[in-house]
Amino acid sequence: MNRMKFFVVILIILFFTNILVVAETQDLDKLYQKKLEYKKEVYEKTLKFLQENPDAPNAARLYFNLGEMSTEIDVNKPAKTAYYYKKVLDIDPNFPSKDIVLYNLAFFSFEAAKKKITEGRARNRSLMINWPDSLRLNESMPEVKRAIGAYKIIINYYPESQYHSEALYRLGALYFELALDAREPMAYYDKAIKYFNILAQKAGDPLQNHAIFQRGWTYFTSGKYDDAIKDFTYILKVMKRDSLSEHKSYFEDDAIENIAYSLIEFDGTNFTQYSNAAKKLNEIFSNFVSKDYSKKIILDAIRLKLKYYAPMQAIDLYNALIALYPLDIENPCYNDSIIAIYKRYPKRTRNNEDPKKLIVKEYERITKSYSAESEWFKANKDKDISKQLNIIFYAYNFIEKRYYNNFAKKQTLENYNKYRKLVQSYITLAN
Repeated sequence: MNRMKFFVVILIILFFTNILVVAETQDLDKLYQKKLEYKKEVYEKTLKFLQENPDAPNAARLYFNLGEMSTEIDVNKPAKTAYYYKKVLDIDPNFPSKDIVLYNLAFFSFEAAKKKITEGRARNRSLMINWPDSLRLNESMPEVKRAIGAYKIIINYYPESQYHSEALYRLGALYFELALDAREPMAYYDKAIKYFNILAQKAGDPLQNHAIFQRGWTYFTSGKYDDAIKDFTYILKVMKRDSLSEHKSYFEDDAIENIAYSLIEFDGTNFTQYSNAAKKLNEIFSNFVSKDYSKKIILDAIRLKLKYYAPMQAIDLYNALIALYPLDIENPCYNDSIIAIYKRYPKRTRNNEDPKKLIVKEYERITKSYSAESEWFKANKDKDISKQLNIIFYAYNFIEKRYYNNFAKKQTLENYNKYRKLVQSYITLAN
């Protein structure tokens, strides 16, 4: 009975707490709406005053105020916001907070350019297979020209501005977006990299690592996979030192995925040759940030190979992973995955090799690589390897039947010794 009363009390407390939270949220919403309504009133009065008094001595400051209010009132009208900031400098080229005006002018001008392109495409969906230049972001657009010019003024003439690093990053990002939309993107990618490079060299800058990350993206998108891997690897090193812990979820997954994608791109579209990605594994990962990151990246690359129907290259990567970390506890599972691939894709083997023979070889490999005498077993025997032992014992049983039948069919000393050694190895492992 007492427990029932306790739960009833808890439910009542939770109920009234929820009511209070909802009430508080509603109060905050009302307060915000009231503030926004007041701001709109000031906005309208300021606009009317300027229309009636265009030459007012404080016109530049009033247009600046309009721009600041417009960011909240005209959320979906970036061209309007950009116009107000432009008017500030038209009236007073030496406005006291010129760097702030330039930054906002650049930002909202580029947003206006993107909005214009998006709306134009919405009206011309029939052209989406190959957008004409008039429906692509490019440097010739007045809004884009204005944005680039404003960012460059901050970069070149306001090195002490709090917006200097932000301008470098935004300008790099602007060129990156132009590249994504361009027919011939490489010149834009190079410009993006130029500005990310400058910021990447500003040691201790809050945006330094963001620039390196975005530079990695730019390298990746432009096909410079070695450079992309270097940048994303650097980001993982930084995260391992915890200085990016607050951004871990943002950076880590993308860095791992992008290195995996960069890795498989070394094979291009040739999905049958021996994997160049597998050849590069030791070069890239022998002294990598951490084994955990390496494995995640390689396993991600394997997943991508299977997704793109390149099963033999997935096997190449599994083999390279085993060679890279020969004592890794998961290795028997990787061998088992190789066998699963041969079973699933029997017609995709190289040179039309018999998949059944390849499976037998893999089971033989398991019995030799993970026997009781193996370095792998010595390194892992005191850990929980029950899952791995199931795979290993299955391999022994599979091979034992074949070796026994071989000896029964052809009773040679060679066949006998093979069978005897296998059985002895099994008994040693089982004990």
